[in-house]
Amino acid sequence: MIVIFCFHSFLYAQQKEIIPPFVLSKSFPDSYNQNGEYIGLKELHQYCFLPPELEQKNILRSFRQKIHLFQDYLILLKAFSKKITYPERKAIYLDLYEYYKKNPPENTKLEEFMEGYQNSLLDSTDQNRNDYPNSLPFPTIDFDGDKQTDMIAIPSGYFGPSYGFRVYGIVDGSWQILWSAGGDFNELFKKDKNIFLRYRNINIVDAEVDVLHNIVFDVDKKSIKYFKFYYADTTEIPKKMLSKPLSCRIKPNAKLRIAPKIINTSLKVDDNEAGSDEKKFIIGNIVAEFDKEGNGFILANQGKWCLVATSPDFEPKKQSFWHGMDGYLYEETNVYSNKPRFKPYLLGWIEKKFIKQN
Repeated sequence: MIVIFCFHSFLYAQQKEIIPPFVLSKSFPDSYNQNGEYIGLKELHQYCFLPPELEQKNILRSFRQKIHLFQDYLILLKAFSKKITYPERKAIYLDLYEYYKKNPPENTKLEEFMEGYQNSLLDSTDQNRNDYPNSLPFPTIDFDGDKQTDMIAIPSGYFGPSYGFRVYGIVDGSWQILWSAGGDFNELFKKDKNIFLRYRNINIVDAEVDVLHNIVFDVDKKSIKYFKFYYADTTEIPKKMLSKPLSCRIKPNAKLRIAPKIINTSLKVDDNEAGSDEKKFIIGNIVAEFDKEGNGFILANQGKWCLVATSPDFEPKKQSFWHGMDGYLYEETNVYSNKPRFKPYLLGWIEKKFIKQN
């Protein structure tokens, strides 16, 4: 398995790209097992805190104003040891009912769909109950100790069941989801005046790409940058990485591969594990094909090949990267898109004849 660390200037709104520092290792510690038990990232615990009363109110108000975030609103209430009265719970239920009448759930009758909400809001005295395992003391996280919440990580359950987190950051002035997926936080470390935190999606089938979410907190600027990496877990690791990644231009007709060699014979894929749009490879060892010119970063050289990270705005003509939990649910309209909300860097090998160093 391969591990990549990088960031680009995001600040919750993509800006001019800078050369990111990459760190690559040959192992990736799993802090989660499929039985739904967190091992948890202990290094993150020191940043989990209970916000001051005024900020608690502001956070709860932000979540309460968006009816589709009501479940996380209840979890935050419990974390803040707040009580919610029956009239308040009934008001939430009625708002939900009206919301889902306008945005009907798929393949389920409205009344059946609302039963779970009725149980959690109206029929249970423990209205804030949740059955998700949680490896964090508090879902609110303060990286620089100024008693202001920089990130929120809400425990969540997914199909399988697979447990993980919905992670929130401030986007356009309000709390919005950065990612939501089964998995767990895997590593936290400091470098210069930045705090690096990463999270890996759990993979249920072999056809799924490795998805690595990364947060970089700048202590001086009190700002967060978020970025994401896609790579096949069979990607070959070079013997030596460059000490500093090199910015480059990738020429048209380049192919991104899992190893520095050409294999153009089709591979058989088990139909029980992957559908036609979920295949690990396009053909042979190719994971993406490009028909235009775009930006990237050279991470390593090996003979006539380069290990490259293609920039998020350089979209391939065709690619086979896919993960069942990395689409995006537009909660406001209850519509799910297979395309992720934030574009990832793509990692793989490209022949040097298709690369021009800047």
